Amino acid sequence: RCHARPYRRGEVARNRLSVTATGVPAVDARVFLAADDSGVWVNSADDPARCTFTLPAVARRGDVTVATSTNGRSPALASWMRQRIDARLGPDIDDLLDVLVDARTELRTAGRPTEVDGWAAAFDDGLHELVAGRDLAAARRLLARHLELAPEANHPGQEPSTRPSTSS
Repeated sequence: RCHARPYRRGEVARNRLSVTATGVPAVDARVFLAADDSGVWVNSADDPARCTFTLPAVARRGDVTVATSTNGRSPALASWMRQRIDARLGPDIDDLLDVLVDARTELRTAGRPTEVDGWAAAFDDGLHELVAGRDLAAARRLLARHLELAPEANHPGQEPSTRPSTSS
């Protein structure tokens, strides 16, 4: 809830989280001190030294959330960065996430850890570009190769492979 009125001494102690943005440094300082004494998290706008938490700039696309922060030092930079990140999170990001989730599920099903080598190499090898180009089958094969997954495994929405499997 937002209460636009003068601060009343001690009232911040009833909160779990507070934001003070009166624009009056003495008032914001009093709110911070009272909150800090009461164990209440507080964000003092434009005063990072008097913040027990900061608010990141957040870009969201489907289930993908990217937050950027300057620890309260420059909200303008955080906002600028968020805009650039948001512009890069194209509509294909959800499809990319689905491909990654399927591979992670396959690793788990096989009893393998999911934090394995190969994820970064797949990205470096053009995984995102394949998904952006709508070639999800090729993206899945590329990821399977880098994660050393069975190439014949089919994923939801993927056609069965007609390519012969090779082993070395």
